[in-house]
This record gives sequence, C-alpha cells and structure tokens, in this order.
Amino acid sequence: MKFLAILFVLALRRFTQYKPLSIFSSEQHWSARFIIAGVFSLAVEWVLITLSGVAYGLATLILQCLLFFYLVVRPSPAGMLDQYIGYIQRGDVEAAYLHASGFLALSSNEIETDETLEAEVFDKYVVLMFNLFFLPLLMFWMLGAVGLIFAVLVFDFSDDSTRTPAFFKLLRRALQFPLIFTYYICGHSVAVWPVITSGRFSDAGLVAAARDAIAKDEKLALYSITSLKSLHERVLLVWLLLMGLSVIFGVSSPLY
Repeated sequence: MKFLAILFVLALRRFTQYKPLSIFSSEQHWSARFIIAGVFSLAVEWVLITLSGVAYGLATLILQCLLFFYLVVRPSPAGMLDQYIGYIQRGDVEAAYLHASGFLALSSNEIETDETLEAEVFDKYVVLMFNLFFLPLLMFWMLGAVGLIFAVLVFDFSDDSTRTPAFFKLLRRALQFPLIFTYYICGHSVAVWPVITSGRFSDAGLVAAARDAIAKDEKLALYSITSLKSLHERVLLVWLLLMGLSVIFGVSSPLY
C-alpha cells in the first residue's frame, strides 16, 4: 500500500506547484516537535488501521497519498530549482541569487561570481533534498506514516544545530548512508567510495559525495546544479526499483 501511494504521488510531481511546509521554523523547539510528532503519528496510525478494511484498503491508500503529498512532494526542494536554473542559463546571476535567497539561507548578500553562487546553492540544496525528500521517503518506506511524520517534524536540521540532542544528530547521520551509497551506485563510483569507507557521515560528507558522484558529468561549475538534479532522478529510480523488489519478495514494515 505504501509503495502504491509513493508511485501515485510521485507521478504528480511535475504538475505540483512548490509550497514550503512551515510547521516549525526553529530547531529550538525540537522537544515540542518530538512530542507533537509522537502524538500525531499515533493518531494517524490508528486512523489508518481503522480504515484498513474500508473499500479493500482504498481509504488507507488515499490517506497515505495525502500525507505523502502534503509532507514530502509539495514542499520538495526539487520544485525550487526550475526557475533558478532558468536564470543561471540566461546568465542573470542577480535574479538567480534573489530567487535562491527565497528558499535558502545564503551566507552572504554580495554576489561575486556565478560559480561561487552555484557552489553555495549546490551545498545547501544537497542537504535540503536529504532533509525534505530522501529522508522522509526512506522513513515512510521503513516505518510508514509514523516514520514520515518523525522525519518531517523532528529530523529537519543540520550538523551545526546547537540545541538538537546528540542522539538525533547521530541517527540522522546514520540515515544518510543509503543516499550516499546510492550516489556511489548512480554516479562516479570510484570518487564516492572514500566517503563510504570513512564511516563518518555528516552534511559535509553528504555534499562531498554528491560532488564526487557528478564529477564525471560536470564540465563547468555552472552546470553542477543540473547535473545534481539528474543524479537525484537516478537515485530516486533506484530507490523505487528496490522498493518494488521488496514488495515482490514480501519484505516490508507492517506499519502503515
């Protein structure tokens, strides 16, 4: 059922207008986020179980689709990039910077070169895609609605967060491994392998793995964002393939 929900909603990505999800804006509220995520996830799981027998599970599928669409697909950072890429390709660096500033906390208000802008957007976009798309997708597949809600409400932070408990940071870094390993499969394998063997995952390591994975495709820094977007599409295809195989062989979580 989760796999069908993922397929149905992802098929609508290209027709979905991006809208950021602003439930909590600061990591300072991590404890409140954890409590609310726990209560909300238990309530949703109870509703899904209750509806599991309605219309042969159709009601459960619809609710899962709505959750995945609202929490993952609609606020996906991939929707932010299309206009930015258009500005870059037209050479309008200032417009690209202003557009990027609307969804990324860029470190400087001064535009030096298009390459430095591209590098900063690249780094922040990789982390944002992990936080808002790949991690929720992974948690949804492993733990259903419970995992999805916790991924969105609790794990949306970065390595330099000061008020987030160490346990959540360690768990989040461990969950980076599937994405880094898929970078290895879908990208420049030799370059990504040292990041995997180091065993010390972090946001910096995730960004380094993404850069290494597109090294064989990248000719100029100007095109790194488009190469990254292409890499993420390949990663998503591999993940969907693996999820489909796990459904065929009956390996999936019992949680909705």
